[in-house]
Amino acid sequence: MFFFRSSYKCNWLAHFTFLIMISILYNWIYNYNFISLWGNDNILFISRNAIITYIITYAFYQTIAINRLLFSITTPIIFLLSSLSSYFINHYKMTNLSAQSIAFAAESNLEEASAFIGQDLITRVLTGLVISIVIICVYNRSRLQCKTWTKLKLILMSAIVSVSLALYYEFPSPLPLPFGIFEATLTYAKEQQRFKEMSQAKTDISNAGDLAQEGNEDITVILIIGESARSDHFHINGYPRGTSPNIEKLGVLSFKDVTSCGVSTRESVPCMMTRATPDDLDPSIGEKSFISVFKRLGFYTAWISNQRVMGDNDTPITSIAREAEYVYFGNKGSEFIYTKLLDEDLLETLDTCLNQPVPRKMIVLHTVGSHWFYENHYTDAFRLYTPVCTQKEPGNCTHEELINSYDNTILYTDHFIKDVIDRVSSTNSIVFYLSDHGESLGEEGRFGHGQAGGFLEQKKIPFLVWPSNRYMIENAEKLESLKAHLNSPLTHDNLFHSILDCAGIHSSIIDPGLSICR
Repeated sequence: MFFFRSSYKCNWLAHFTFLIMISILYNWIYNYNFISLWGNDNILFISRNAIITYIITYAFYQTIAINRLLFSITTPIIFLLSSLSSYFINHYKMTNLSAQSIAFAAESNLEEASAFIGQDLITRVLTGLVISIVIICVYNRSRLQCKTWTKLKLILMSAIVSVSLALYYEFPSPLPLPFGIFEATLTYAKEQQRFKEMSQAKTDISNAGDLAQEGNEDITVILIIGESARSDHFHINGYPRGTSPNIEKLGVLSFKDVTSCGVSTRESVPCMMTRATPDDLDPSIGEKSFISVFKRLGFYTAWISNQRVMGDNDTPITSIAREAEYVYFGNKGSEFIYTKLLDEDLLETLDTCLNQPVPRKMIVLHTVGSHWFYENHYTDAFRLYTPVCTQKEPGNCTHEELINSYDNTILYTDHFIKDVIDRVSSTNSIVFYLSDHGESLGEEGRFGHGQAGGFLEQKKIPFLVWPSNRYMIENAEKLESLKAHLNSPLTHDNLFHSILDCAGIHSSIIDPGLSICR
């Protein structure tokens, strides 16, 4: 080809053509399926967005080609990031990259990330890196490095075309790769900065002057935060399999219509622990949680987690955990692939907290629950449904295997809830169980959670409440209110107000209309 031949004079047409070819190749590899997701089979719409995508991609490569070293360093990085991003977009049917996607990558350790590493992902990444290296070799070995002024003129030309398109057409939304990566990363960085600023000056809602508690002088309140549990996979909610035998025998109250605040742990847990709502998330990072209220009133407070610690202010979750008097993280963030994490390992620490010589206690158990990889989050005794999913990628298992493994985690969760209840059954106590979000199990090709779009299976969650016999006797009106809300549409918003109200706490910070004990 004429534009690959060496010459002592830059051929600007060869330079232009070479970068156009890179743009076509890049978009064919990484944005083909992404572009089709926008169009809903509308050929004209898909074609328009494809043309815009090709032009702005060319403009990007023309810009980094202004310097040979910049081009040689940036190209493999872009191909690597695009390989990873396109894999998740295509494999998990994600419609876009978001700040949550970047948060997952930035805040995951090797063990969590390894759950998604499989042959398809490795092949895609290696292929992308090989292609990028070939591109760099061809570019550097041929006389395609025009003078800076020539490159600036080409950049200016592509910029004018891109701006003209932006003025005449609306740019594709969400942005194609690699621009979606840049946008999501920038959004995540802004969110992190905002979180740090707000968390440094959190409003201490426990300073409310009208804070008081009536009755329940020796009460134990326990909140079990579930992980990735779906409401429709609990037998108590109508699922055909017997996945919840223990809680049914114990007479646990199950609220049937509950929606999560978000579809990721880092978003949902702070939302449920504070006065935040999906429409106003600021309290999740700008205010202290209900833990501080319990603590102010003399409760012994503890946060016992089977999820890893990241630091005092790395995420809204860890900053909330630090409000408690005692904090324990069972998962030390080890880098062993597929560590066996069992929620029953938290029970010894729970016993220690329950034995504290304090009449009132508020304890949070943050479980690993039904988080992928399912097979490492329950014991062999609960492998009731077989065959199970043993592949690293959920999409490589049959639907039957995936459902069996997931249902076994729900069965194990049922047993764990029973173990917790057994420990406080003879006291004045109330136990809440509420999952952070649901889980996709192959619906329309989706797996896991955290995907933008508000998919129902990732939003509908179990919400269980168990009051002890003594609690029911001493709080008859609250019990009737709990039963009256069993079929009411509820959300994470209700937890903050309910857990305080059900414990007999009164304050202007509590909205009675959001309490299930009213």
